[in-house]
Amino acid sequence: MSLTCPTFELPSSKHVHHLATFVVGHSKAWKEGSLLRRNLSDNNLVLHLDKDRKAKGVADDCDMASSKDALGKIDSLLATHHRTGTSPFMAVDLLDDNSHPHLYRHELESLFYVLLWGALHYEVSAGVRHPTLKVMKKWEGEHASVGNAKDAFFGNPDKAKTILDAIRPEFHELRDEWIEPLYWLIKDARNSVPVRRPGRKPPAEAYDRDTYGGNLTFRTFMQAINENSRWAEEKETKEKHN
Repeated sequence: MSLTCPTFELPSSKHVHHLATFVVGHSKAWKEGSLLRRNLSDNNLVLHLDKDRKAKGVADDCDMASSKDALGKIDSLLATHHRTGTSPFMAVDLLDDNSHPHLYRHELESLFYVLLWGALHYEVSAGVRHPTLKVMKKWEGEHASVGNAKDAFFGNPDKAKTILDAIRPEFHELRDEWIEPLYWLIKDARNSVPVRRPGRKPPAEAYDRDTYGGNLTFRTFMQAINENSRWAEEKETKEKHN
């Protein structure tokens, strides 16, 4: 018998690691189909478990998905007037009142928040979603306050440790192998943004804000969770047989 349900409602926490298949499919949808989901959350990121107990990550509820324009970006006007998502899972850029085009790296940031939120609140063995923890209360509510809480999370390792230490025991392996490496990936990527100083010329080489200078991409995401080599091997195998 096959089963499809939200990621953190599957029979075992071990299946969460199969979200790597979603990251690959999600990247392919962006590169080949020019689509971004724009509203990832713990409810619509699901895993399909087939009769052989093999799991695959898939996306549910694509009503708010958007396509990129001729310049390869989601229209900034669309992003501003039709801002979508649930605040705990939205990228920090998208939580302020400025006009930010929706970028692929925002989706990667949202995926990280889904992993973190699920590992904090779901008891998979009992099929229970616990109430929002006290340390995460500021991640719910007005966008501006949520953005400030996330800025503090990435800006203050002590605050981050308080949250990471609250992850449920059944997800400690996921914390060690995925969540903490992704935290440092995103933190370092955010810190890579050059600061303009009065009286100094900007660097000759333009900084790519769409990828945080190449620091937050599909490849760096997969490398952080030690999945990059496996997918590269699978891709190479498929190409040899085509």
